[in-house]
Amino acid sequence: MSISDFTKGVRKNITPKTQSREVRDNEYVKINPNLCKNWKYADRQTFELGEIEALANDIKENGQHQPIVIRPIKHKKYAYEVIAGERRWRACKQQKIDVTAICRDLSDLAAFKVQAAENDKHSLSDYSKAMHYHKVIKDGVISQNKLAESLGVHKSTLSHLMAFTKVDSEVWNEVGDMSKVSGRTAGAIRALCSRGQDYLDAVLMLTDKIRDGIGANVLQKYVEDLVNPPKKEPKKMVITSKSGKELFTISKNNQIVISSKTLKNSDVSNVKKQLKLLLEKIVD
Repeated sequence: MSISDFTKGVRKNITPKTQSREVRDNEYVKINPNLCKNWKYADRQTFELGEIEALANDIKENGQHQPIVIRPIKHKKYAYEVIAGERRWRACKQQKIDVTAICRDLSDLAAFKVQAAENDKHSLSDYSKAMHYHKVIKDGVISQNKLAESLGVHKSTLSHLMAFTKVDSEVWNEVGDMSKVSGRTAGAIRALCSRGQDYLDAVLMLTDKIRDGIGANVLQKYVEDLVNPPKKEPKKMVITSKSGKELFTISKNNQIVISSKTLKNSDVSNVKKQLKLLLEKIVD
């Protein structure tokens, strides 16, 4: 829809006193944003709301180019629920200006589909999708299989997303901004944390990397190294005399090297003889 077409569609500018459930289905209206409440299945987490103030200033200066979607509700304080366009609604509310909306009489399932279509246009993190889908599945709005079918995704893809809901909340609280965490990484975190407290503690030590979008495979390696640190083998072992003088060294690949000082101060033929006798005892 072009801006001009949209402007023509705004057919009514109702004052707060007359903004009520009398608005007809699919009607474009301008309403006081304080008469709206956010839908309980709102999909955007706080970290994904972005710069509301900047958006508010832009709307005040240049106007609202796209309407929000609302539906009428029965409530003592509010007349509508915001189904799609939460950022625009909050921006208008902050500037204390009317928000342009299209009012639709939607069931929860229909409202969910409208919201899902909105998400196709605007990027939403895997975490926000997971939390949103979990709520609608838990409350019986739609089944997980039907949801996968409705979204046009494979069931396994949806299962990966659901891993977000099965990770200790302590992890996500420490991560904070979840915008770069993928469903696959969430699945890896879930699997790691299920292996015990040591693994959970290791994951918590890596929340900065998780926030930055570390991949599942790399994360698994980091965690394993923290829980079971690899033994550092010395490059060489130095054997000294009782007085602390170097006699010989054993390299990483078990090669024995006698120091030049030891050989200089020794009868080489006698050293060879003694070594031969010693090695014969070991071999034989």
